[in-house]
Amino acid sequence: MKKLISFFVFILFFVFTPNVKAQTDTTPYTVVNFASEITINQDTSLDVTETIDVDFRVPRHGIFRDIPVVYSVKNINFNSKLKVLSVKNRNGENIKYKTSRKGSDIEIKIGDAEKQISGRQVYIINYQVKNILQQFDDHDELYWNVAGSAWDTDIISTSATVTSNFARISRTECYTGLAGSTEHNCIQEFGDNEAAFVSQVMGGNGRDMSIVVGLDKQNNLVFPGTVVKITDFIMNNLGYPIAIIPLIYILISWYRNGRDIKRIGDNVYYEQESKTEKAPLFARKFIPMVYYPINDLTPSQVGTLLDERVDMHDVVAEIVELARLKFFKIVRLDKKAFFGKSEDYALVKLPKPDAKITDYQRYLYDELFDSKVIEKSESKATSEMKKKIGKNEFVLLSEHKYKFYKSLKEFRKMLYQNMDDEGYFDGNPETVKIRWFIKMFIFYTVVFIALTSFTFINQTAPAVFPLIIAISSIPISVLVIQFMPRKKPDGYALNQQINGLKFYLKKGKWRQEVNEKHLFLEEMLPLAISLGVVKKLASDMEELNVKPPSYTSNIATASLVSNLSGFESAAGKSLGATPGSKSGGSGFGGGGFSGGGFGGGGGGSW
Repeated sequence: MKKLISFFVFILFFVFTPNVKAQTDTTPYTVVNFASEITINQDTSLDVTETIDVDFRVPRHGIFRDIPVVYSVKNINFNSKLKVLSVKNRNGENIKYKTSRKGSDIEIKIGDAEKQISGRQVYIINYQVKNILQQFDDHDELYWNVAGSAWDTDIISTSATVTSNFARISRTECYTGLAGSTEHNCIQEFGDNEAAFVSQVMGGNGRDMSIVVGLDKQNNLVFPGTVVKITDFIMNNLGYPIAIIPLIYILISWYRNGRDIKRIGDNVYYEQESKTEKAPLFARKFIPMVYYPINDLTPSQVGTLLDERVDMHDVVAEIVELARLKFFKIVRLDKKAFFGKSEDYALVKLPKPDAKITDYQRYLYDELFDSKVIEKSESKATSEMKKKIGKNEFVLLSEHKYKFYKSLKEFRKMLYQNMDDEGYFDGNPETVKIRWFIKMFIFYTVVFIALTSFTFINQTAPAVFPLIIAISSIPISVLVIQFMPRKKPDGYALNQQINGLKFYLKKGKWRQEVNEKHLFLEEMLPLAISLGVVKKLASDMEELNVKPPSYTSNIATASLVSNLSGFESAAGKSLGATPGSKSGGSGFGGGGFSGGGFGGGGGGSW
């Protein structure tokens, strides 16, 4: 059978060559014949012998052959582990050569830098590759790009033979033409253990021939074992595990150092035994029944213990708390707008109360009534307000727009420090987050550099996918860092109580029949704002016809929900506004093509 195939290839080459040779007379060199002999070994490795017949019309040192070693199949990298066995001439004599990595290729540079040659030369390259045979449900397959399309000259004749002594050949296919072509300008023949292919068109200069050999599933081939496959997969696709290293590190760090510390037992009201443990991951948390302000916590402390961050809800809640403590009164103002009416709110200062407040509450109060803001206020709303209240000192929330954001930074800093000083958190929550954001930035920078270098060195598309994975993991890492500050036992117990209060506030009218319900709104409104349930509380109180808080003015019972929600929204927009926010597969079944498959590459002269 082998002799018949060799004769078949020889006749085709002999008949075909004279018809195309004249077309290449003007080129510096031409590949007269490129013949590849492929032997499929029992361990699924391939022994490849390429006989390259070159005609040098201009003196050159020799040729170079570029063979891909890193391949992409469904975004997964494979390495063929190419090993050059020998490079010889037509007489079987060894020829000088050296190999080097060139992107995803191995370049075999053949020839002597101190010697030039011309005329007909034959180069016989023998190498071995692995991880090339593919396994499918109904067959095993060799999909091989014979010469590669990256040659800078014509290849007059391209042929290939495949020998498979350990698996019966069941079918074959071949593709020719420009890379990506599905044309079949080739002749193929196969028997049980051998197949032969000859291209009917020239190759090189972007043209190529790819062959497909299907092997019967019932064979004696021994594919690599599971351990070897897993090891190869990891080593060939290091970009994927590298991409998730920062996220894994942050998750492990949170698990070890970010989980809250609680006292043993479920009683969150009183300190029991001193023994503590880390909060379990998936245990259902106990929700205590809480209907009242918690342990003299301020609204901003409550909000910070709830979600471990200081947000605008907490700031607005603290403003309402100061009003409740009679530091000022909140007055709603209707302003004419281009369409209908708009709302503004004035904070009217009251005589100094007796209530004691924290340093961050005092700072907030002083910043709200900053003399510079009050003195520069010359709006129409300010003039109208002066007529109504006379000499009383006041400030409009709208006057703080694009000015108060600097004060918010200091307020947050002071509140975070207070939470640390009170022993609710293991360290200043803000400092903990900043430290972890710096670590995250460093980790991701190193990963991006590593993956970018990997992409550049290997020049393979799959290296881009790990980059996408790494970028996609950033939001998750940011979210985890938000919960990195760890609560101490006292903070954990208070957090449980706060969650209980939030749960029962959301549940609805549970204090309808309590006589002091009219005082209840005044007490709980600041906390409801920090807990994000102010609309529910106001709605329940509105249905009960509860009067608006005494520390507000021009807020009606019938519109309690809209008025209170309007204040929260207006305060958030005015106090939080910053100057920058002013502007608004297989080679069979139609899946194959010329240039597809393993092997390929190209070459040239030097």
